Amino acid sequence: MRPYGRLVFVVVLALAATFALTSAQRNNAQAATPSSGTLAPTGPAATWDGFTAAAAASASEGTCVEGVNCDTFVLNVSGVPSDWTGKVVDVKISWLNPANDFDLFIHKGSNSGPIVADSAGGAPDTDEEATFSPAIDGTGAYSVHVVYFSVAADQYHGTASAKAAPAARTARYVDGGLTFSPNVTTKAPVAARDGECNMRSGRKNARGAGRTKE
Repeated sequence: MRPYGRLVFVVVLALAATFALTSAQRNNAQAATPSSGTLAPTGPAATWDGFTAAAAASASEGTCVEGVNCDTFVLNVSGVPSDWTGKVVDVKISWLNPANDFDLFIHKGSNSGPIVADSAGGAPDTDEEATFSPAIDGTGAYSVHVVYFSVAADQYHGTASAKAAPAARTARYVDGGLTFSPNVTTKAPVAARDGECNMRSGRKNARGAGRTKE
């Protein structure tokens, strides 16, 4: 065989080996089992299991790699929104080791869709739980995205079930039951100036990018 012919043969062989390796990795990709399920207003619950992670970690939903440190379960919510009046979908994941940390994000449509509910507490814990209302958010496909924030040798179990919506509560003010005092300046001895107390809360809608764990 001429040198040029041998070179072409080596290049073709290398490309074939790369394709075979890539295909094998794709076929062996880890995922939720089963990958999808359906939930009706009258049940039954949809259940699935995440893959067992020997060691996996991801700082946020936006940077995780599917099948490596996050996986997805597609939940198909059946019926029309009015069928879900007075009901919510409750999604819960649970695991064994309280030192491990999974995060739960529920998107309308795909993982790039808006977040309708999430739960991302820190260790120690053994579950995350969130609910959403199909009567408000609509029926159809929802993406239950689980991020392996810091996990070793553990597997989560997921459950999605239809539950009665919490009863609405009405705040009532009893005349004369509350007293108020004049404003008092808040002192901050170690700061350059005094200021007011500050509290913020909220939820990112862009796949958790930049999210800070609590």
